[in-house]
Amino acid sequence: YALFAAAVAVAVVIALLPSARDTVDNASVQSWPAYTLRLMLSSWLRKAADSLVPPANRLLSRAFDLNQLIAIYSCGKLGWPDVLNRGAQSGRVLANYANMSKSMTRRLLRACVVADIFQEVGLSTDDVD
Repeated sequence: YALFAAAVAVAVVIALLPSARDTVDNASVQSWPAYTLRLMLSSWLRKAADSLVPPANRLLSRAFDLNQLIAIYSCGKLGWPDVLNRGAQSGRVLANYANMSKSMTRRLLRACVVADIFQEVGLSTDDVD
């Protein structure tokens, strides 16, 4: 509980520090002591949060974040947002548009559904066959 209370206290201090975005015209830049303090405190809070989470969960969370990033990048690179802009499409249409194998399309679609990037509408992502 002591670590949690310290983290909350630090978060309150960070929230109370004035920042450059608090100014209306952003003409005044944050002073270097306040910036350095904010940077040190945010780093400490990240380390404190990491120490509270078991290493296996932390690794799994970061791996899932990386998988989401790869899935989003892959869909964008394949041009699927242009196809899906016209509405829901079947896996077969997406496979043909990207000139991909059916199995790779099925795997990427399944990864996107699991990561909540896409939603299954009507047919399953297995309709690529």
